[in-house]
Amino acid sequence: MEWVNDVAANVQSFAEEQGENIAKGTSGAAQGAQIIADEQGSNIANGASDATAGVQGFVEDIGAQIAKLVTDIVTAGKALADEQGPRIVETTAKAAEELAKVADEVLDWIMENPDVVAIGAAGLIIMIAPGLVSTPLLSLAGFTPLGIAAGSVAAAAQVPVTSSNSMFAILQSAGAGGDGLAIVNGAIQVTAALGTAALIALIVTEREKRKNSKTEKQCIRRSPKGTKVW
Repeated sequence: MEWVNDVAANVQSFAEEQGENIAKGTSGAAQGAQIIADEQGSNIANGASDATAGVQGFVEDIGAQIAKLVTDIVTAGKALADEQGPRIVETTAKAAEELAKVADEVLDWIMENPDVVAIGAAGLIIMIAPGLVSTPLLSLAGFTPLGIAAGSVAAAAQVPVTSSNSMFAILQSAGAGGDGLAIVNGAIQVTAALGTAALIALIVTEREKRKNSKTEKQCIRRSPKGTKVW
């Protein structure tokens, strides 16, 4: 059994020897890895520092350019305002003066022509709200929401058979608030517009004729020989 003990002793010695070698190799590898890590960490730190410095410089450069651009814009705007400001003020003052003149002329015309203004206002009101005219006229004629009023003009004009497209049928529908009301109101609006325009034109024309006639008579009276002098 001695050879078994010898083998065991040799194996034990080999294991201890290899263990020491492995331990030494591992320690050397760890030291090498540490050296590499320290070296690469230093390189990474330097690279990060350089990148940070580059970004900082880029940001500062962009910021300076933006600040310069804003300053140039403000300076140009101030120069433009200084140049155009007096012109704008002058133009605004002239526009206000012209507007005041127009307003005075319009007011004078209204004061001189109150009848024309009243007619125009009445026509405008009728065009905007034709029901103010159509409702009382329809009721007065006998076309009411409840039907044809007894003893009215509508009752006298009513016939046993009435066509759906006849004027009587349209007025009857309008009095009841049906589709005929839109037709009646439309006709009233057109009539109000045309009548108002014609009446105003007639009044203005007659007024101008009287004004011209008065001026002509004044010129004749001022002439020594009774002839027209202009």
